Amino acid sequence: KRLALLVKTRGVVFKYCFQDFDKPHHNYTTGLHHGSCSETRFKRAFPFAKRFTEGEIDLLAQKFMDKRGDVNYLHIHDIITTNTFAFPPAPGTSLLTMRPDSRVWDQQSMEPELKIQALVVMNRIRIR
Repeated sequence: KRLALLVKTRGVVFKYCFQDFDKPHHNYTTGLHHGSCSETRFKRAFPFAKRFTEGEIDLLAQKFMDKRGDVNYLHIHDIITTNTFAFPPAPGTSLLTMRPDSRVWDQQSMEPELKIQALVVMNRIRIR
């Protein structure tokens, strides 16, 4: 969650940090990104190295390591982007509290004729 929050607030696209180090495993001519890079390059290109300890980065790399020993950064990116808003947003709260109004306003005690007269004057209506 911390990584997803950092990626969202900083505007970093996680997979773009590692695409230069991507290892194409099957076809070298297409230039497709397969989503994996070596562990050392993953640690070197990790965008939030100051925010995470070395042990946390190692744990992340070990969790998403494939059979060849490469870190699947594309899988991390997919998890971050799909689960960023899985938790519900905070409910809207207002600090405004309405107190009962004990004052008596003029319009509450006015006769209907005076209310009509006030509306005529306010709206500048001509009565003939």
